[in-house]
Amino acid sequence: MTPRRGYGFGVAALGAVLAAALAGGVRAQAGGPPAAGGDLKIGIVNLKECLDPTKHEYYQEVESEQKKLAKQLEDELRAKEKVVRDYKDRMEAISDRTSSLYFELYHKLKMAEQD
Repeated sequence: MTPRRGYGFGVAALGAVLAAALAGGVRAQAGGPPAAGGDLKIGIVNLKECLDPTKHEYYQEVESEQKKLAKQLEDELRAKEKVVRDYKDRMEAISDRTSSLYFELYHKLKMAEQD
């Protein structure tokens, strides 16, 4: 099967579905008998209106939870950045780069950067 033939089949299938939907809609408007599967109802939903946080309490709650979580994550990030800066400052203050304290701080710094 060539890609072109597959594309043509997809377009034909889509056309058949649309034709069936339109035929069912026309029958429903004309007051004719319902389609074999029942009444076909087609509608339009305005998602902007549905997801408007000023109109729905649930979305206001979700937005407030999202803001709380963002603030919490920003605070955690600031705290970790402070720890990393502290380790770097302490390492710079050590003059002997071969001391065990320097290597211990270097190890702690790398662990803090990974978190």
